[in-house]
Amino acid sequence: MVAKITTGKEIRGLILYNESKVQNRKAVLIHGQGFLGNIQKLSDIEKLARFQKRFGLNKRVKTNTLHISLNFSRKDQLDDGLLSFIAKDYMDRIGFGKQPYLVYRHDDTDHPHIHIVSTNIDQNGKRLETHNLGKGVSEIARREIELSLGLVRAESQQKEFLIFKPLEKLAYGKGETKSLIYNIVTEVLRSYHFESFPEFKAALAQFNVSASKVNATGKEFHGNGLVYSIIDKNGKPVSVPIKSSSLYGKPTYPKILKKASFNKGKINVDKQKAKEDLMLRIMEVQKSMALEAAGKGMLDLFLEGLSRKGIYLHLVYNKNGRLYGCTYVDNIARKVYKGSDLGKALGANGITKAFGLTANGNYPKGPVAQQKPMDGESGRLSDKDFPEKALHDTADATLKPYGLSALVGFFREILTPDYGVTQGNDPGNLKKKRKKKRKGRQ
Repeated sequence: MVAKITTGKEIRGLILYNESKVQNRKAVLIHGQGFLGNIQKLSDIEKLARFQKRFGLNKRVKTNTLHISLNFSRKDQLDDGLLSFIAKDYMDRIGFGKQPYLVYRHDDTDHPHIHIVSTNIDQNGKRLETHNLGKGVSEIARREIELSLGLVRAESQQKEFLIFKPLEKLAYGKGETKSLIYNIVTEVLRSYHFESFPEFKAALAQFNVSASKVNATGKEFHGNGLVYSIIDKNGKPVSVPIKSSSLYGKPTYPKILKKASFNKGKINVDKQKAKEDLMLRIMEVQKSMALEAAGKGMLDLFLEGLSRKGIYLHLVYNKNGRLYGCTYVDNIARKVYKGSDLGKALGANGITKAFGLTANGNYPKGPVAQQKPMDGESGRLSDKDFPEKALHDTADATLKPYGLSALVGFFREILTPDYGVTQGNDPGNLKKKRKKKRKGRQ
């Protein structure tokens, strides 16, 4: 059982997120604690009012919302009765058993999981401590529940990659556009670790959602306005743009930057380990590509292989069709990396060279596989490509290209730098330099 705890300030958006899942038959409300009457007959407003009444006991507390997700293995045999019992037992063990809370079973992934919505303000108006709740009592509670009920341990879940995809791709027309977009944006903002706006956009793109900066007139790439749209498989908008300020929680551009800045400064001891695990899975895909059926584009095979490993590769092309951006989204660790952070061979220039991409982003058929490596290119991993020493200690650093020059590019030393996703490289922040006027002689 994997437990994830998030604190926040927007109980309204959290309730509406789960209730919209219920309306779209993607979730079921299975239990409620601390509510009067039949929980199934209460409206959204009545559920919200219960929490707002509790908030009124201590208005000084701004971070007053608790959101917990309990994720289980597909091997666990669970019904709603057992899930409700686990939720109650878990809340008792972490000290929140007397708090009002709602338990939703979500059916939008291939593994069982529940969401618990609660508050950290008790009946006397006292704020319950949530600092390090996840690393402390929650871990103890998790292990005790796993042992008592014979559930698959969290460590085994992560090793078996049972949690690949937390969300589904959107398709225009399958529901109310604003609600569909809100669900995706809220979940990505809540659970994915991104450190820049382009990384946030990459995480959204895999679910067919785009985020575009606009100015007051609606023109892209200017100002700090932000709109969201549903896109097709080619990245073209197919829905009307939805203003970020009109969504619950207001996921505006400044708020995205604030979250990215917070993530960048966050001390995460598991970050390096997650990065090494991601690199190993990418190399497994490279090794297996030689065994795949021929005839398809090598880049397509690579993207499909990454997807099977829980990885989404977001490719960005300029107006001339040149690849200039690569961002890797790890849906297992919920972390986003720009290609250059994983090594030059996995950046835009490395991908372009590895698969022989042409100016319009296409790849040539057949001849690429027959080309020989250039002199001095051994096809081996180098410290410059993968600087993490721990990765070299655990992975085979002498992988052969299996006779396919398309794979050699992954292990070459790329001399040209990869693209940047820093604030300064965002087209919306580029300003024309003013030429200094020379004073004429009098």
